[in-house]
Amino acid sequence: MTAWFLASLVVCSQCEYKSISAAVAAAQPRDSVVVRAGTYREFVEVTKPIALLGEGAVIDGEGQRPLVQVRADDVVIRGFDFVNSGRDLLRDTAAVRVTDARRCVVSDNRFHDNFFAVYLENVEACRVERNVILGVPRGEGGSGNGIHAWNSTRLAVVGNQVRGHRDGIYLEFTTESELANNAASDNIRYGLHFMYSDRNEFAKNQFERNGAGVAVMYSRGVAMRENTFAHHEGTAAYGLLLKEIPDSSLIANCFEENSVALHVDQSNRNEIERNDFWRNGLAVSLWGSAEGNRFHGNAFEGNLFDVYTNSLQAGGNRFEGNYYGAYWGYDRDRDGYGDLPFRPVSFSAVLLGRYPLAGLLVKSTFFEFLDTAERLIPAFAPA
Repeated sequence: MTAWFLASLVVCSQCEYKSISAAVAAAQPRDSVVVRAGTYREFVEVTKPIALLGEGAVIDGEGQRPLVQVRADDVVIRGFDFVNSGRDLLRDTAAVRVTDARRCVVSDNRFHDNFFAVYLENVEACRVERNVILGVPRGEGGSGNGIHAWNSTRLAVVGNQVRGHRDGIYLEFTTESELANNAASDNIRYGLHFMYSDRNEFAKNQFERNGAGVAVMYSRGVAMRENTFAHHEGTAAYGLLLKEIPDSSLIANCFEENSVALHVDQSNRNEIERNDFWRNGLAVSLWGSAEGNRFHGNAFEGNLFDVYTNSLQAGGNRFEGNYYGAYWGYDRDRDGYGDLPFRPVSFSAVLLGRYPLAGLLVKSTFFEFLDTAERLIPAFAPA
């Protein structure tokens, strides 16, 4: 990447250029601006294809202003500490904002106590990678998102750590993008949240201890694989929420110790296979509005309820070849499958779905009686 730039302009207190803005103004397209160690209290606007390369440099917004605005293609921003941006709800103040640009790279930076950290609007083929993004939680109204993308396409968001923001990563009207190997934890609302964003893939990410793990809403053709959703607890906490998501896939993910691991609402024709559901309250919350989904090869172990629903109708949803730790049966022909069919939806789960206050009785003798009755009288189990 360095050979791509023609000349280097150096910024430091003893250099020809004392400010980043002065060096950027003097730079020619394809030059690099190397910023030496120090704290720079300024707003930088980039309108030409250059590289901004930090060497121990801190850009400080002093809680009053944005830090860097990019309005050009082929801009690289690497190696900076961005701290203390302003907080303007109307302007969505960001440490680094990229607007109407292609092929930008924001990599290997540290962000601390900014409103929005990285804000992408109407961009194409940009990469945001290996950044450490640490917010200071101030509630949903006082905190922006760690990585925010709007009306963009073909993004790569890879290897970032995001904590303490409203949403760790947020996508809206953003398509054909990859989110991989990110770690989003301790964010106020969601680790990852995207809406109206088709044909995206998120893989091998870790979502832990957020208000809720991931919300995927009003999108289609989404591939979700090999992610971890863990320790999302509370009355409105989900590991993964699918809302109006058709024709998508959820493959080889791990859901561990969530109040609700997977909630499926008005989401149809999805393939849900080879996922592990371990020690959750409700492993799968499958609403009556969800139809034609296929659950295959998943493992359910140690959950309070494996499948929970508010409907007695199957809705064309199929459960085939899954493993249930709660199975009471036998395998006389030793083919690895129980000889007696297992009903993952218990009558007590339906009762809880219709009357949430029944949750107060979940570990009571009454619920134990319902579970025993289902085992003895299979016709008692819901379809």
